[in-house]
Amino acid sequence: METSAGIITAVVAVIALAIGASIGFILRKKVVEANTASGKTAADAIIAEAKKESENIKKEADLQAKDLIFQGKMEYEKETRERRKELQSIEKRVQTKEENLDKKYEAIDRRDGELTKREKNAGAQEKRAVELEEEAVKHVAEQKAKLESISGMSSE
Repeated sequence: METSAGIITAVVAVIALAIGASIGFILRKKVVEANTASGKTAADAIIAEAKKESENIKKEADLQAKDLIFQGKMEYEKETRERRKELQSIEKRVQTKEENLDKKYEAIDRRDGELTKREKNAGAQEKRAVELEEEAVKHVAEQKAKLESISGMSSE
């Protein structure tokens, strides 16, 4: 009977070992599943946090880009206003110079016209003086001839 008790003890030991191994396997599986679920939850939380952070970074980058664009636009408009103002100043100076040149040309034209008029008058006066001189010479010659004929003497 000792053998049968030894066999029974061995069978009970094998059954107990099988039950213990099964319970250990099931518990280990549950622990692994719990760890996996916990890891998955942690991974999901990390992924969600990373997505949130990437959205924040993207929004911040968008804001910075918009700010840079706005600053560039403001700088461009400022430079444009300055150049426009400078061009207006240059145009005003050019216009003033043109007006001054026009006035000088008008003054030169007036002087030229006056000189031409004076030349005409001088030419007419010279012509009249020559005519008067010729008339005077002719008149002197006539008077001389009369005096000679009256006196009966010649001028020689």
